[in-house]
Amino acid sequence: MALDDDFKAVIIRGEDPGEESLSDSLIREAFGRENEARLVETLRQSAGFNSKLSLVAQNWMGVMGYALFSPVTVQAPTPVKAAILHPVAVGPKYRKLGAGERFVRHGAQRCSAVGINLIFTISAPRFFARLGFVPAQNAGFIPDIPLPKDSFLALDLLGTAIGKVRGKVVFPEPFKK
Repeated sequence: MALDDDFKAVIIRGEDPGEESLSDSLIREAFGRENEARLVETLRQSAGFNSKLSLVAQNWMGVMGYALFSPVTVQAPTPVKAAILHPVAVGPKYRKLGAGERFVRHGAQRCSAVGINLIFTISAPRFFARLGFVPAQNAGFIPDIPLPKDSFLALDLLGTAIGKVRGKVVFPEPFKK
């Protein structure tokens, strides 16, 4: 069975209790460092953590990817529920098979189901632009942490925020460490 055949048999689902160490190991392998795994460990302990938005990709061999959507606050006159998508981690041998895109699309559906209208991300601008993300600062969203302007992107799930809402995006505390 080829890797792309393996990936077609993948399900994306919520991370089960007890899988955190598997996910953390995969995150470390995908990024080649500790930062993102430590961020996820801390976010799991935060008040805003929603296990339905902590996602894994799994095939018959086990967990092969991880993505986390965490709540952010948009300080604006018009309220909008928003989340930050970070990290998106795919095991090295499963890259270029559509895992990242599937995480974003499936996660966007889950976000919409819990009332989130706007998703931000902070990496891979060319990849996320293909999925409909636009530069967030150009759309009037200013992060409360230092970020390269081209890597802070937004996706408006309902078409009701970008161009109509502007404001400061307040990240969860773990992003500020």
